Amino acid sequence: QESPVISVDDTQQQMVIALHALAKKYNKSRNKQTYEPHQLELICQQAVYLALDLCPDHDETIAAAISLHALVAKDELVRQRHIEQADAFGLHIPVQAMQNALKRARLVHTEENELFAAELQRKACLLLGALADGNSDVATKLVDEAGLEAILLALRWFRFHDEVANWALWSLF
Repeated sequence: QESPVISVDDTQQQMVIALHALAKKYNKSRNKQTYEPHQLELICQQAVYLALDLCPDHDETIAAAISLHALVAKDELVRQRHIEQADAFGLHIPVQAMQNALKRARLVHTEENELFAAELQRKACLLLGALADGNSDVATKLVDEAGLEAILLALRWFRFHDEVANWALWSLF
């Protein structure tokens, strides 16, 4: 018996749905003691990196992954993993996803695409700022991994989008 063929589009959409479901689960369980400390945050981080690895050119997946990552960015073990397990959870991966999404956005000039791309860059700036906030090791690593350049490129390209500009500037300070 042949197994059903799953298309790339189906996989990408399933990834987006799974990331949104995980974000919803995380938001619901934040104030409850349902999981061991840091357990759900680390699962979320792992899902983010899996999504970015499997769907590096699918901006909807990237946006969902960045949103989920931003939710757990302040967790101390998530941050620690970025430094101590950089081979699997390196900061260059979300930075590169942000940069590549911006390159793709520059190629398609529709209002719908611009608004989606601006929102993705806003979320990415929020993520990078949240990761670095109050943690000099992560902030230094982000600078080393071109995070500062990615934020400035987003700010430059979307300078007339108030929310992108707001979160880009917040992430720098």
